[in-house]
Amino acid sequence: MLLHVVALDLSHLADTDRATLETSLATLGGMPDVKGFRLGWDEERPHVTAFAVVLPDATALAAYREHQVHLAVAQAIRDSGARVTRVDLDWPDPPDTLALRADSTAPR
Repeated sequence: MLLHVVALDLSHLADTDRATLETSLATLGGMPDVKGFRLGWDEERPHVTAFAVVLPDATALAAYREHQVHLAVAQAIRDSGARVTRVDLDWPDPPDTLALRADSTAPR
């Protein structure tokens, strides 16, 4: 498994623009091969929105990056001017009770 984690500094956005972008981010959870998805906000830096996507392997990650939904979200992120930090982690032994679900978003 792979864990794709992205953190976005959205401190420069108005609340309505941030909400619009976060709605767009949530669409990533329904993409093919996504085994888990979580969208949330940093506890210490509330202006940072982050999401994690669980994918089965590097092939699925490559397909995810080229999918039209991801491309549209990536463009929306670029258009927002967000500062982005991204990591892709090998996750050979995910827990049996995977807390990341395809429809999972943190309450605001």
